[in-house]
Amino acid sequence: MTEERDITAFAGAVMGLVNVIRRGQGRAFDTELVAIMELLLRRGPLSPGEIAAELNAKPSSVTGRLKSLRESGRVVIHPDAADGRRYTVELSKAGEQEMDRLVEDGLRLFAAWTAGWTDEEVSTFTRLAGRLAGATGPAPTQAKPDRRDQWWKHDTINGRTS
Repeated sequence: MTEERDITAFAGAVMGLVNVIRRGQGRAFDTELVAIMELLLRRGPLSPGEIAAELNAKPSSVTGRLKSLRESGRVVIHPDAADGRRYTVELSKAGEQEMDRLVEDGLRLFAAWTAGWTDEEVSTFTRLAGRLAGATGPAPTQAKPDRRDQWWKHDTINGRTS
């Protein structure tokens, strides 16, 4: 049976890794905009309401971010012919290229982090991280974390959201 100190050390290590990744992402790109772009890349054209629901965000915050993405040429707006107030959003070619670049940059970074690791260590970490990512949520005795206004902090590794 795992001892409490081992679980505490494990939780500290995982949270340390999460914080390193978040800080790095925050320096490398606008995490809020990339969360929308990543969603559009995975799911295809969506309405602003669908984006907000998927990212657990306020519709008004999504609308502002979509405006910024459109102005920078990273998304394309498709008006609804039947209702001029409605539209869908699609990742543009420039947006797809930016996402490809971010993935390549991320892979180079992970390669640098693990440069001194053996193949077995990389394989073991990959297996265990995948197992951890597949967990179904917090333990029953824990309160659900407050995710308001933190939708951009979703895990986007391997196309998953947490």
